[in-house]
Amino acid sequence: MQLKGGDFYVYYSEDEDGNSIIPRAAIRMSENQIGEVRGIAAEQNLDPYINAVVQDKLKEFPDGEQYEKKVHNMKTLTDIERKTKADAKLTKNDLIFLYEMNQPIEGFGYQRDPRIKEILETRNPEEDVPIVFECAPEEIAHNVSEIKEDTKAYIGKLEPGIFDALPENIENVYTKFPEEKIKFRKIELGTGIKDGMAFKKTIEEKGMEVSNYAESMLKNPDFKVIGEHNDADLVEVSVGSLGFENGAEYADICKRAIELGLKLCPAEVGPQLRLQYKDQPMGEWLRVAMKAISDSDGSPRVFRVDRSDDGLWLVTSLGWPDNEWIPEKRRFLFLRPRK
Repeated sequence: MQLKGGDFYVYYSEDEDGNSIIPRAAIRMSENQIGEVRGIAAEQNLDPYINAVVQDKLKEFPDGEQYEKKVHNMKTLTDIERKTKADAKLTKNDLIFLYEMNQPIEGFGYQRDPRIKEILETRNPEEDVPIVFECAPEEIAHNVSEIKEDTKAYIGKLEPGIFDALPENIENVYTKFPEEKIKFRKIELGTGIKDGMAFKKTIEEKGMEVSNYAESMLKNPDFKVIGEHNDADLVEVSVGSLGFENGAEYADICKRAIELGLKLCPAEVGPQLRLQYKDQPMGEWLRVAMKAISDSDGSPRVFRVDRSDDGLWLVTSLGWPDNEWIPEKRRFLFLRPRK
């Protein structure tokens, strides 16, 4: 059945008699492209000793380069595993990789490499955090009263007044390390694009897409464009980080953010962010917390900025006040007032 889709390569190592009969890695082709790469470790990941061989073999295939990241990830994970077993210290870069702070660790198996969990179980995050953030433990605040001018990081619940108290350029703010990070970004508003249809045209000229519902919002007279040029500070926060462990309705999400000192975004944030956020990672969906605008069916909607397999999109999410949002990976953008 597999061979019907394309060639199937199996690579063997030799036994004690020099016979190549020990299977170590397989590359399944889907027509002329690699369909998957599998090994003999847990969940069909590559075992650490075959990585270099597979890396060389991938160079023989026209699309092998896209698998280089996975090979590099497995090499790095193996190095960290060896250090852990030798009771050696991990570096800042090791910890950033292990805690997946910049990107997930991708392997070749059906599931996550079990070594990630095994190594993390040996770590103490409280001891690792100062290494990652290159600061002293006392430079990490855990509540608003502990925040000072020299605070380098914040790990704790979001409290009213926190966004006024945080140093202006602080980047490391978490409600839970490393899973729940509060992200900050700046965008420009009032860039000279006159109306909603001009936004649609500009977005499409940049090779991006606008959904039908997003287009109907841009056409709605309630969509307003800011006249004067100014910079806006945005705060990206998950439903869980706002304190709703079991999810919450849209009205309550907005209410909590306002209590924390944030504001709803102007509608222009949606299309402007789509234009300016060109390096959005695959699979990310960001919802703009804003006063909902009716679509062509009369339903209230808010803008959403996505990246999927078919490109960068300006789309929408329903904005009914009682619309329920679960805490995991549901992230909203709010406006952070400038001091």
